[in-house]
Amino acid sequence: MWMNSPRCIPSICIALGIVIIATTSKAHHSKTINYVASSTLAVYLVCTHQFIKLALRPVMQYISSGIGGVVKVLMVALSIYTAALSVDMMRHWLFGWLVDRNVGRQNAWIIGKLERIRNYGIQVAGRLGEKPLKGK
Repeated sequence: MWMNSPRCIPSICIALGIVIIATTSKAHHSKTINYVASSTLAVYLVCTHQFIKLALRPVMQYISSGIGGVVKVLMVALSIYTAALSVDMMRHWLFGWLVDRNVGRQNAWIIGKLERIRNYGIQVAGRLGEKPLKGK
């Protein structure tokens, strides 16, 4: 009903202007923001896991209502976010230090294994083609 009335025109014009500005503006990149954003999936996965619900239920029972309770809930949320983010950043660092340095060797190992599997398959297929059929 609201979209069919003349009073929606200013909202549509503002939205269209925001879309035009967003699509034509120069892209801005921040290495810090991208690094933190790459670790936020871990925070989401931690927060949606059943273990967190079991661990936080007793803690949340003792938080009172009011402004003090809101501050305590925000502190708990911030501490969980910080802890999960720091663990995931350490995982990024450790993965880059141990795994990403050896990508060439790992790829050569994987390709070697796949070539051996392929060659074995070719040998088996060749042996199957050499056997005569019993009826002939």
